Formats: sequence, C-alpha cells, structure tokens
Amino acid sequence: MAVRNLLIITVILILTGCTTKFAYKNLDWVASWYISDYVQLTEEQEAVVDEKLAAWLAWHKREELPRYLADLNTLTSDISQQRLNLEKLTFHVDAIKQHWQSIKTKLVPDLVLMSPLLSEQQVSYLFEKLDKKCGRA
Repeated sequence: MAVRNLLIITVILILTGCTTKFAYKNLDWVASWYISDYVQLTEEQEAVVDEKLAAWLAWHKREELPRYLADLNTLTSDISQQRLNLEKLTFHVDAIKQHWQSIKTKLVPDLVLMSPLLSEQQVSYLFEKLDKKCGRA
C-alpha cells in the first residue's frame, strides 16, 4: 500500500508540473464543460454558475493554493531527504483528503442554495447521469 501511494503521489507531482498551470487558467471553461455533461443550463442559470464559479476560483487561488504549495514543499522535502516512511506518507495522503474536504465545505452550501434554480427535468437528467456514472443504471 505504501509503495502504491508513493507512486500515486509521484505521478501527481510529475503531472502537476506539466498541466496544472494550463488547466488552472482554464478551469472556468473546464468546469462549465464538465457541468454541461450533467445538466443543460439556461442562460440565466449559466450566469449564476459563472458568477459563483468566479468567486470559488478566486477563493481557491487565494486560500487553497498556498496550502497546496506548503504541503507540496513538505512532501518534496520528505522525498529529497529520504524521510518518507509510512507515517509520513499517511500524513501526506491525509493532507490531500483535507484539501478535498475544504473544497466540499466551501462549495456544497452554495450548490444547495442554487439547486432550486433547476427545473424538475434538469434534476431528473442530473440524477440519471450520476446513476450512470456510478454504475447504478
């Protein structure tokens, strides 16, 4: 398990060096494209999503990216100084999980408040797509 996690972290570090800057600068477009796979929004709904997305991305850049950088620096130091053991690896995996939790904590309340904007047809389509993605359909 430790070797697998180390491999995953190494691959993530390599890939982030190649694609992160490009992807992050285009995240608003990528998110809109991703959302359109799950629900077709009206122009009014798209405007609300675009506004929220801009706020979320600003928050992420301001609050979360410095945390990612600090954690990556710690991981890099642990690797370069050969201090990466199971305990340290678990620490780094937990940090990644915490980053994901922070995103959910920030976005979910806004998403809940935005949900009444969807029509019944949009909600049905959304859950149909989610069921297919989760292999329940």
